[in-house]
Amino acid sequence: KLSQTRKGEKMIMALKILIFTTVVCCCVFISVGQSINAQEDSLKFVLEVSRHGSRSPTKIRYDNPNGNDWPYGMGHLTPLGMRQHYLLGQELQNRYVFEHRLFDPYYNYTQIYVRSSQSQRTILSAQSQMLGLFPHGTGPEIEDPALRDKAIPPFKTREDNIVNVAAEALPVWFNPIPIFSESKSRDYLLKPHNACKILKEIKDICWKMPEVEEFYQDRVVPLLSKIAEFSGYDESDLDVETVSSIFGQVRCELFEEHKISELIDDEIVRLSSDLQHL
Repeated sequence: KLSQTRKGEKMIMALKILIFTTVVCCCVFISVGQSINAQEDSLKFVLEVSRHGSRSPTKIRYDNPNGNDWPYGMGHLTPLGMRQHYLLGQELQNRYVFEHRLFDPYYNYTQIYVRSSQSQRTILSAQSQMLGLFPHGTGPEIEDPALRDKAIPPFKTREDNIVNVAAEALPVWFNPIPIFSESKSRDYLLKPHNACKILKEIKDICWKMPEVEEFYQDRVVPLLSKIAEFSGYDESDLDVETVSSIFGQVRCELFEEHKISELIDDEIVRLSSDLQHL
């Protein structure tokens, strides 16, 4: 066990950047200050924790009279979400490859480790971010022409499939980056509310905290009739957790600039934003 621990410590010391994409966290943490001015200071390590990109609602909570058009399915990353993480990856490349020269411009498994919670939207977010960090043109190539024929499958293959891929291992020097994940029942790091039995109890306690109850009475109760009108719920069924889930759909529609129900006015939109921060 001691030997395994030391090997793990050496592996962490060799890494330059550690990236997590998760359903739970929504912040980015970098292990360095805003600027590095003193010559004796140098950037050694970066840890990023990122939420997934823009997604569709996890569930249709109410019927939008303008249509519930989410062609990629429920809870899935949208093209806008892919673009968000691609641009984030490009910024990481600018900062840590070109500016700080923290790691190589080509993927090196000893320098970077990427882990995602086991969800379509988080894995695709991580893949999109990696395409920004290691864009087309950074992938490996098969330098020895004699080796290229060995990649041909042992069955009839279209000739143009072989001709169109020359020295590059993959077209346009694409660089696939491994995204590691853990099963939901064991993911204590990124999705603990599935793995930890007591976390749901803690969450239930949080919903009943005085601050939440006060917010519900002061901000939500006066608007219950409006929320019930556009959502189709009975007012008696609208507790703070249910309202929060309804507003999750509202925020998805607003961010993706879908046409929302005329019954959702500015007051409802402000409440949706405030409830998210709560």
